[in-house]
Amino acid sequence: MKRDPKHCKTLTQLGILHLDREDFDKSADFLKKALLSDKKYPLALVSMGNLLFETGHAENAIKYHLQALKFNDKELQALIGLGNAYYDTGKPEEAIKYYKLALDLDDHLSDVHYNLGNALYLNENIEEAVTHYKAAIALNPKKPESFYNLGNALCVKNDYVEAVQAYQQAIDLDSKNAPAFYNLGNALYMLNKFEESVVAYLKALDIN
Repeated sequence: MKRDPKHCKTLTQLGILHLDREDFDKSADFLKKALLSDKKYPLALVSMGNLLFETGHAENAIKYHLQALKFNDKELQALIGLGNAYYDTGKPEEAIKYYKLALDLDDHLSDVHYNLGNALYLNENIEEAVTHYKAAIALNPKKPESFYNLGNALCVKNDYVEAVQAYQQAIDLDSKNAPAFYNLGNALYMLNKFEESVVAYLKALDIN
């Protein structure tokens, strides 16, 4: 195929389609051809970054997402991709920076609020982590991980009453969530609710 910029969008969409289907080899083939057609096309760069991230190459993913931002500094998926890749490589401060930039463009992204909460928690910014977990829950109240991580952050704050509520909501959404039962037991214990904590601990053991 000739290096024709007009082909780039089609090649990119084919790469994205195969990425969505987890056919990583075909995705890589189409995205490489897309970038040969137009090395400045942000969506092709972002998609290659996403492919690299999904196949365990977060460091290389960062390079493609940064390149995409050079050509479009408002490329939302590049900002999210950078947040994910920096988090995955153990750089929560950088992840926080790019997740916040993404939310500046669109504040209604539940998963980005959730991921930002995780990065803030890892960076020991607990109060702000709680804020973003709650924002994630407001946008998507059906994700048990958001309630579970909120409970963990609340326990760090010694807010065991609200933590119990969060763990219980996580359990309501996922009744096989052994870590939620275990941490629920811890929170109940801290509230001197010993009999209830025993029930929670035994449920965790039963699931495992």
